Amino acid sequence: MKRQIFTLGFALALLATGCATSYENQLFNGLFALTVPDYLEATASLNSDAQVQLANKHKEVYAIIRYNTWEDLKNNNKGNAGTLEDYYDFHIENLLIDVHEPLAPGPKELKINGLEALEGHVSGTVKGESIYYKLVMIAGKEHLYQLLVWTTERNLAQYEPDMDKLIHSFREM
Repeated sequence: MKRQIFTLGFALALLATGCATSYENQLFNGLFALTVPDYLEATASLNSDAQVQLANKHKEVYAIIRYNTWEDLKNNNKGNAGTLEDYYDFHIENLLIDVHEPLAPGPKELKINGLEALEGHVSGTVKGESIYYKLVMIAGKEHLYQLLVWTTERNLAQYEPDMDKLIHSFREM
């Protein structure tokens, strides 16, 4: 009987250890690094404009990262590169197009590894599913970075710490 209890306890301990999320520091395109949960994998199916796309369809957690040089932004906007706020507003407005009954409190200013950033969130319904998005715009030295990370509302409590860890681990190289 003691042996069965020990074996059961050992099996449960192994199972619990096997379920723990691990993280890997990954370098993307030589420009920036992120700490990525082991369950997110590279994909090409989320957004054709995003240079980096990560997903786990089973866990319903997704991330895209897009970036442009400040010089390209300036050239595309008649000599005005725009501000971090301009780009945040532009991207949040585009995100809201597909979200029904959105809640989108204004962004908060912060620094992510020394870089100016704006972070906000949107929650609402997309195609009948309650979704929670985090949008972060980061002003790099030569690039503007957009990070968009999302999951379903029902999975938010479980995956929001990983979403935050990914976002706040951003490091420009």
